[in-house]
Amino acid sequence: MTRSMIIKLISSLDERFQILSYLVKTWAKIHDVNSPTAQTMSSMSIISLVAFHLQTRHPPILPAFSALLKDGSDFASVEKNISLFKGFGSANKESVAELFVTLMSKLLSVESLWEHGLCASNFEASWISKTWKKGVGNLSVEDFLDRSQNFARAVGKTQMQKICTCLVVCASNLTDFMKGHMDASNLKTRLFGRLNPDDLVSRPRPRRGKRNLSPEGRHGIQQERTKRAARHEAPAHQVNATPSTARVATVRHCRFPGIQSSGAQFACKPWWPFRIVPSGFGYGISVRLPPRAPHPGPGILGRAPGDLITSNSGIQLPNQGSLLPRPLRERSDGMRRTGSGGDEQLHPAP
Repeated sequence: MTRSMIIKLISSLDERFQILSYLVKTWAKIHDVNSPTAQTMSSMSIISLVAFHLQTRHPPILPAFSALLKDGSDFASVEKNISLFKGFGSANKESVAELFVTLMSKLLSVESLWEHGLCASNFEASWISKTWKKGVGNLSVEDFLDRSQNFARAVGKTQMQKICTCLVVCASNLTDFMKGHMDASNLKTRLFGRLNPDDLVSRPRPRRGKRNLSPEGRHGIQQERTKRAARHEAPAHQVNATPSTARVATVRHCRFPGIQSSGAQFACKPWWPFRIVPSGFGYGISVRLPPRAPHPGPGILGRAPGDLITSNSGIQLPNQGSLLPRPLRERSDGMRRTGSGGDEQLHPAP
């Protein structure tokens, strides 16, 4: 957490640091090389390599971390020292795209030197030669707070070969684009994958108060559930039946293939017609839905998915599919009703 906070403070020096970090992290995730548990690069090693690249540009965009940590690693001291370097990288006019290309070129050019002890040091803002306790690392990125540690210590030998292969493919795609053999839309897709509109929508989890689990609290919850169920009761004339002949259906929680179920649940007096929806939307109980799924308007998810991001050159990303899935009619149509008397149960069709 201390390292993350220091990185956040340093990112205030130049906005290109944060943007380039997001780009490289996205590229690494798309190519499956951003997972220390899978022996690839950690997020901190990626961000440190981005910072190192900005430190070694001419003129540099970020200062050496030794100047920012000279008074200690406490936030007050770091923030005070960072304030002395405001506008440090203003002399460098490189764009984020140019910095991305030169970073990939730099990492590719030192591919064969990691095994000889090459190490990227943010503390000194330069390449150094370093051997760790376990020997030479497959990828060496020095921890700027504890210089005896390697941010990229999780990278395995086979996984390092995979990272180098991804760098070669990336350089090849960039070369094809610069030669006019590939358009910008295709390049974006190959570098960062296809844009998923769901990833652009912020869905913060609503805050809920602590539930009162005392006997009085549980009684109040049960009363609220009873009132809620009573609101959904429909008059008999709305279902073309008299009170004496109207049937009350007991609907069990239906199990669909591939969807986990939490056991048998019941809904009090549902009315016809009703539709069973999969778990995760109403927990499988019967609800009255419109004939068609509601279209996500501006008040729900913002603009339509076909025009989410437009590049500076006017090139738009390919149209995407619908943001919200339609009700699964084919599953509800495949249900069969069994039972006799006043109760009917729904089960999946064999």
